[in-house]
Amino acid sequence: RTTSGTGMIRAYTLAELRQFDAGSKFAPEFAAEVIPTLDEVLELAKGRCKLHVELKMLGDEYEGIEEKVISLIQQHGMQEEVVLSSFNHDSMKRAHEIDPSIPTGLIFLGKPTLLAEQLRYTGASIVSMHYAFVTRELVDEMAGLGIDMGVWTVDEPEILERIIREYPGMRITTNYPERVLRIVWGDGVRG
Repeated sequence: RTTSGTGMIRAYTLAELRQFDAGSKFAPEFAAEVIPTLDEVLELAKGRCKLHVELKMLGDEYEGIEEKVISLIQQHGMQEEVVLSSFNHDSMKRAHEIDPSIPTGLIFLGKPTLLAEQLRYTGASIVSMHYAFVTRELVDEMAGLGIDMGVWTVDEPEILERIIREYPGMRITTNYPERVLRIVWGDGVRG
């Protein structure tokens, strides 16, 4: 979605992936930017910001990815600066078992039943779901359990404004962070 490449990532070597243009789709001045490795991202972010790293995989695709990612996080001493999340809840259970000091989160498309039980079972302390399924009752329930809650992917200005107004402090995943900043800083959204 964000580079000049096509196809599945697993079909390429790292050297091949780094030949793709990872910047032109954003702006001409970013042409020829390469895909950074997680190691490079951790090095850049250490002490500067908290990272939310989503492990994207289906079934047992990328077997052992949790160990590899957690090893890098530990090498950089960033257990308190990184959050791991995934739609693959078994992966988050494994990550929590490997290093419970790294917060983990479950991502949902719908509104699941037995959500608190799923969070407890996997050891996750964070939940992210599509904004259309969020209700005041759910937000209050998660807050009461001490669960950090967020919504994804909110790009439409009107929906961003509504979520920020109705759920102050809600973590929002968006492709347009500048829109969020304008709303929070009181300038509203313009385009």
